[in-house]
Amino acid sequence: MKITDKIHRLRISFQIGDLERFVYMYVLVGENVHLVDTGVSGAEQILTAALAEDETLSNRKIKTILLTHAHPDHIGGAAALLEANPDCRIFAGAAEREWAENIDKQFEERPIPNFYSLVNRSVKLNGTIEDGDVLELEDGMTIQVIGSPGHSNGSLSFYWVEEETLLTGDAVPVAGDIPIFVGMAQSVETLKKLGGRPNVKLYLSAWDEAYDDRAAPEKFDAAIGKMKRIKAAVSEEMRKNAGGSPEEICQAVCRNLNLDAPAGNPLFIKSVAATMDEIQKEEGEK
Repeated sequence: MKITDKIHRLRISFQIGDLERFVYMYVLVGENVHLVDTGVSGAEQILTAALAEDETLSNRKIKTILLTHAHPDHIGGAAALLEANPDCRIFAGAAEREWAENIDKQFEERPIPNFYSLVNRSVKLNGTIEDGDVLELEDGMTIQVIGSPGHSNGSLSFYWVEEETLLTGDAVPVAGDIPIFVGMAQSVETLKKLGGRPNVKLYLSAWDEAYDDRAAPEKFDAAIGKMKRIKAAVSEEMRKNAGGSPEEICQAVCRNLNLDAPAGNPLFIKSVAATMDEIQKEEGEK
């Protein structure tokens, strides 16, 4: 669980259909406890047990929840945590608010298998935060908010100034996994911004292991390279199959790149569709 004396991490396992997945939620430790993301529904019980078992944490109150975005594996435990900790406040990006506060609308617009077992309640935000905001959560815990759109429209990353630590949520695609995004260009720009940020010693992702500034250049270069290869493959398949549907182009891209994931993955189909739209717009502007 412990990454450093002031940062702890919990691995939360879950399933999407038959697919085994996990997500990390982070515990920032000061006089109180502050969370980055809350895992899926039920993760609140894992967190509560972990805090109770650690005598250095058991007496600290949960004061803040910062959401990188509003997908089910990041907001699932939030409502229960807020009920159990009435002094706790929760914040997310403005573009994530509607999906956090109305999970039925999120499911309508982004249906995934067993959605309601991952997040079973909407959560009311105390407010929204945006790129450039600085949060003084307590003495020694200055959090800079970094707009990180791409994976979702309102994704955020959080930089803990005193600890020189960057928490990136789902912004950085993981090697061996299919990236899910709503905007290809946004994703690449976010990767460049995060990868070029100075004074970062530790990088913490929702999916990946922790890595330091020595490993970061390779991580970010690989992520940008993956996104560019996907865009090139989408462009190539669009030329081969003019007028092809996103489902058809997605299947061809998966074959082209030997992606080890179901070609019918509805979230990747949406990613491919967004890339097709961007390519068509670029072609129209030439």
